[in-house]
Formats: sequence, structure tokens, C-alpha cells
Amino acid sequence: MKNILLAAFAMIALHTTAQTKQVICGYNYFKDTTWLPHTTCITKDSSIPYTCYSGKWWSRKKSTCYKDSSWQVCTKDSVIGSIKNDSTPKWCDAPTTVKPRLSGVAMRDFTWRILNPVDYVFTALIENYVINVKANEIWIGNGQYNWQPIEDAIAFAKDCKSRGIDVRFKLRIPCGVFAPAWTKQAFGSFKLPGDDYANVGWSQGADSMSVMWYKDAYLDAWAAFMAAIADRYDNNDFIAEITITGTSPATGEPLNLAIGNTGMGLQRKNAYVAAGFTDANRLAAIYRTIDAMKVFKRTNIGIALNPFEHFDRTATENQTSKSIGEYICKTFGSRSVLGNNGLRPAAVDTDWQPGGKIYDLCLFYFSMHQQYGSGIYFQTASTKQMGDYSQWIPTLDNGIKWSTQLVELPETERSIKDHLTTDQITTYKVTYKQNY
Repeated sequence: MKNILLAAFAMIALHTTAQTKQVICGYNYFKDTTWLPHTTCITKDSSIPYTCYSGKWWSRKKSTCYKDSSWQVCTKDSVIGSIKNDSTPKWCDAPTTVKPRLSGVAMRDFTWRILNPVDYVFTALIENYVINVKANEIWIGNGQYNWQPIEDAIAFAKDCKSRGIDVRFKLRIPCGVFAPAWTKQAFGSFKLPGDDYANVGWSQGADSMSVMWYKDAYLDAWAAFMAAIADRYDNNDFIAEITITGTSPATGEPLNLAIGNTGMGLQRKNAYVAAGFTDANRLAAIYRTIDAMKVFKRTNIGIALNPFEHFDRTATENQTSKSIGEYICKTFGSRSVLGNNGLRPAAVDTDWQPGGKIYDLCLFYFSMHQQYGSGIYFQTASTKQMGDYSQWIPTLDNGIKWSTQLVELPETERSIKDHLTTDQITTYKVTYKQNY
């Protein structure tokens, strides 16, 4: 039987090799006696090592696979051969494991990119960073992408790795007012009133014109955008998580439209309604952007959950948000990461107190964690929203209360060094990691 299986696989290997001149992949005989072809070990990413074998199964030489400038090569002490132009079969055990979720603390800005010199001691302490990159920076055309902002981050991580420092990333791509100009022209746009959208913290230069993200054509294009990201980075272990942001207005929070029944909130609500938004097409769009993430097989999938704001109601509610969150957990299981981008002390915000809507959502995050093994994260509110710098510690303590596994720290590297000691950061980092 063994000989029949080997012969059959050899025929498959020879045929596939002759046709593609790419790596022929198979499971390790000692792990899987079926010897089925395993094509997923073909990669475009240089950061992922593969266990490779050349020769017959009984006399294989073990090496490690990496990508070179042309495609992928197997190396040991020297290059064995370029797979793209080499018809010799290579036996590979491709990585199929889910990437570990981010845990501990994270920086949510890009200050590390411009620090000169880089503080590697601080980087080793933090370990996690958010690549907060606007959609118009990388989604430059229909099917056209500028990956440089992400590649710059990966280059930084590789530099850190060469120094014995493990750095990983959460990828957050706000759209809405940061949608590329070509999408606004192709799918329509409308003005969101308020300076808070034109100048959202780190993101200068927004014109407050948002793409009409409920349109089917936009959602199709967004799904293709996610597929392109998955094709490039799903097998890159530096990119541990990507957040669901296709329907976010500016901040990467798809459920936070900042609408209301008075003042600027009412103006924004009216702007959405005038542009054709309804509760029905908004919900349909959110679920479409969730489904678009199914192209990721190893990367964790995160979302910022807020109380759901309706266009046709005066009050927010949590049941719709919970339904969205549970759908994510059912779809992605333990790769799901639920949380909120406004962590603050309960003492300064009644929403974080028993009976409050955020308190209720936190209970939901924990229940999903228990049921599906999903992750819990928080991003701190701004210092102003917390109260002042004295509220940083109570804010981080509140994260402990909710068994969070990751907290995105406030403000800049300089500010963190000024207001938190190394021992304090270490304590919170270790505690959050223990929750994971």
C-alpha cells in the first residue's frame, strides 16, 4: 500500500512540477501517511520559515525555506535551489497554525517610525504596535496598492528581531472619510459635519467627505482589498491581527458613527439619512465586511464594539452589537478579538459602571471569551476623556477587571515614558498576558 501511495504521489508531483515549476509540497511521511499534496506552503512572504526536504523521503535533507527576490528558495548553509525555476520536487511542512493573538500592551501610534535613534529597550518592553494606516495611503486604485506603510513596519520588526526583540502588529485601516478619492468618485460621497472628522488626532488632512460605504459596489471593492491584504500578509507572522473597519467613518470603529439627537450628532445623523443610509443597509454592510475577512486563515480578526446607534431611534442599544459580535465569534472562533476603544475609569463614566451600556458589553466580551475562546482588548480613551494623567493607572486597572489580554496605551512614546514607569508597564504587561 505504501508503494502505491508513493507512486501515486510521485506522478502528481512530476505532473505539477512540469506544469508550474513551483514547489511541490507534501506532508511529512511520519506525520501524515496519506502523502497528499500540500500546496499552501507556496508563499510570497520572506518572514515565514518552512521546513523543507529535498530528495526521496527515505534520504531527505532537511533545510529551511525562505523567499528570495524571484520566488522562494530552500537554504541550509547554502542555497539548494530556487523553487520558481527548479523542477526538482521539494518536500515541505507548511505552517497551518493560527497566529498567536497579541497580548500585553501596545503602542497605537507611529512615533516609533520617526524616533532617531530607536529606543530598543522601550521597544522590547512594549512588543506590540498598531499599524494605523488610512485606506487612502495604501488603496491607491481599483486593484492597485501601495504596501510601503506596512512594509516599513515589517522592516522595523525584522530589525528588532535581529536584535532579539519580538515585535508584532495589529493592522487597523480606517476608511470612511479616509477612503481613497477614486472610491468616492466611483461609489459616491457625502459630507460628514464636524471638525472632529476633519482632524481625527493622528490623521490630518481629511476633508470630511465620506465614501458611501453601504453601496454594493463599494463593498465588493472592499472585499477585493481585504483579499489582496490576505494574499500578501496572512502568512506573515509579524501581522498578528487585522481589524474590521470597512464601515468605519474615521476612527476604525465600525459601530461608532458619533450620531445623536442634538447638536452636531443630529447634523451627522441627518447627513447619513440624506445620503441614503438606513439601519437595514448599514447592518447589511457591516455583515458584508465581516464576511470579507474570511479570506484570512491564520490572522486574528478584531473589532471595536460600541452600543449600536440607529438612524430611526433616539437611543442606542446593545443587542444588535452583541449579535454582530457573536456572529464574528461563530465565524472566526478563537481568532476573534472583541473590545472597545474607550477604556477609562468607571468613576469618570457611568457607562462603565454596573447598569451602563459599556459595562454590559464588557460582560458580553467575557461571555464570548468563555464560549468561543475569543480575545478581549481595549484601547484607552484619550487623556482628556479619562480626566487627566492621574487617571491612567485607574484606567489600566479597569482593563484588569475585565480580563483583557491587550491594552493599547494612550498618546505617544514620550508621553508614556513621562507618566508610566518601567515597573508599572511591566506589571500591566505581565498581568494582561496572563489573561491570555
